[in-house]
Amino acid sequence: MPTFAVGEQVLVPAAKLADPDQAAYALISRLVLDRNERSVTVDDGAGGTVEIASRLVHKSSLGFLILRVGDLSTETTLLDPLAKSVLQFMRLLVPDEDLRVLELRTMAELKAHWAANHAATSHVLLIGHGSAAGLTFVDDGVVAASELVAELEAAGPGTPVKSFISLACLTGRAGFGKPFSESSICRDFIGPFQSVHGAAASGFVQSVLIEHLLDGVELGYAYDRLLRACPGPVAFAGGATAR
Repeated sequence: MPTFAVGEQVLVPAAKLADPDQAAYALISRLVLDRNERSVTVDDGAGGTVEIASRLVHKSSLGFLILRVGDLSTETTLLDPLAKSVLQFMRLLVPDEDLRVLELRTMAELKAHWAANHAATSHVLLIGHGSAAGLTFVDDGVVAASELVAELEAAGPGTPVKSFISLACLTGRAGFGKPFSESSICRDFIGPFQSVHGAAASGFVQSVLIEHLLDGVELGYAYDRLLRACPGPVAFAGGATAR
C-alpha cells in the first residue's frame, strides 16, 4: 500500500469528494492534511474534509503515454481509432498535462522520444501490431521483445518502474510478455494472449484502468478480477502479468 506525507499533493477519486459530478476529471488533485496507517484526510472541496483509504490515493506523478506504432496500412481503420478512443477515455480520468500521445513508425523515433520523456511516464499503453515474439515497426520489421526492452532499459536506468498495458495481438504470450515482466523498468505487464479486435481492446483497457485507478486495485489484480468477471473466451485471458 502506498504511503503519503502530510503536505503532499496527491490524486484522489472525485467520487469520494463533495459534488463529484461537477469535477472535471475522475481523479482530482488534493493536499494531504492528515494521515494514519490506512487512510489520508484531504479537503473535500466544499469547506470540509474527508478521510479516504490510502489504496484509493495515487501519487501526483502519474504520467500516461499512449504509444501508437503505425504500419502505413491499418492506421486509419484500426490503430488511430483505437488510440483516439483510449485518449478520450483517459481525458475523462486525468488532465491533459498528464497525458501524451506518441504516434511513430520506427524504432529510431521511439528511442529518441523515450530518452527524453521516460522519466515522466508511469504507465505505457501500447497500440500496434504484435506477435508472440515481437512488435512490428516499419523500418525494422518485427522487433523482438527482448531487443525492445533492452532499448527501453538503456535509455532509462534508475528511473521509477512503469506499468505496461499492451493492446497489440498476442503480446501477452510468454515470448513477448516474459522479457517485459522480468525487465528492471517494468512493474506490471498486461497483454492479450490471442488476437484481439480493436473495439474489444479499447473496452478492456478502460475497464482495467477503472479498477486500477478508481477502485484502488493493483494493476495485476485488476486484470485478474476483470477476467473472472467476464464469462466465456476473452482475448486477454492468459496474458502475462507481473506484480
